[in-house]
Amino acid sequence: MRTQGLTSKGPPQGPNIQQYLRIAVIALSVVSLVCAAVSLGIAPWPFGAPGFVIFVAVKTFIIYGAIWFVELQVIHMYYRLGVMIAYCFNIIFWLSAWSWSASWATAYCLYYSGCADNGAMAACAAFGAFTWVVSIAHLFFYIRSCLRDVPEQVPGPYNGAAGFHNNAELGQVKQDIPPQQPYVAQQYPQQTHSSQ
Repeated sequence: MRTQGLTSKGPPQGPNIQQYLRIAVIALSVVSLVCAAVSLGIAPWPFGAPGFVIFVAVKTFIIYGAIWFVELQVIHMYYRLGVMIAYCFNIIFWLSAWSWSASWATAYCLYYSGCADNGAMAACAAFGAFTWVVSIAHLFFYIRSCLRDVPEQVPGPYNGAAGFHNNAELGQVKQDIPPQQPYVAQQYPQQTHSSQ
């Protein structure tokens, strides 16, 4: 497979399911944020897994919102490789958030069986796991659409032998510089001195 689609600029042309998955990630993040806020309201201490889930949900809003803004308003700043890395970090953070929430809910279940925070943290872990799975599906469709959206061939002097757009910021500039004519020293006629 060719990877030029991942290193080019501009949003890829993909299926509509990609937009639906993006909306689902944002909606599930809102639900996880609400569950974590309820858990923080009930818990006697303001730290731990609920605070981390709130952080991850807000980070998801920022990442997906910034990518959506750049995709709609400032297309020339849309770097596919950077977007893919941001989505990967989002997946890693959601994995740690829902697993920590699940262990937090299990600890409440073992030690504080009558605490209402147990249900809020269990819901937070469940919605976090759903968000994680939907984020992975979104990343899969994003990479797939990037690999299928290969940059078009445009003839020109700076496109290299294959004719693809080059990304100068990624070090792919190949210039076809015509060879220079050899420098020929101008020959001046020899001056002769006449003696009288």
